[in-house]
Amino acid sequence: MSWRGLRRWVGVGAFTSAAACSLLVDTSGLDEGCPSGQKFCGGRCVPVNDAAYGCEETGCEPCRRDNGVPRCDGTECVWDTCLYGYGCDECTARILIEMANCGYCGHQCTEDEETCSAGECVPLGGGGAGGESGASSITGTSDSTATRH
Repeated sequence: MSWRGLRRWVGVGAFTSAAACSLLVDTSGLDEGCPSGQKFCGGRCVPVNDAAYGCEETGCEPCRRDNGVPRCDGTECVWDTCLYGYGCDECTARILIEMANCGYCGHQCTEDEETCSAGECVPLGGGGAGGESGASSITGTSDSTATRH
């Protein structure tokens, strides 16, 4: 047998052995090298229940939750906590400014008399900084000379 024939025979034998082995043993995890409970994402092994890589055993698409921080509940992405300024069902209410959920879910400000500001119902027209009560009493002329009273 020639050198060329021997190489061909060895190559076919190795291919046949590898094919037979892969039919008997699941080798999908060997390529990734991740231990049980982890999956291969972004070039490294990550926990299956890490919301940054999704909650499914396969795939690496992160959980996305508007206005909130997600977590895995089994294989499902759910809200863990809402971002600052949001609350209620699925973090949809803007609790710092929303009249129907001012400060917390279901807390209603009186529409005719109050507004929601920084999560508190405050009376309308209450003056405040920059308003009439916040102005100082200064008189002056166009040449920038001013006197305090």
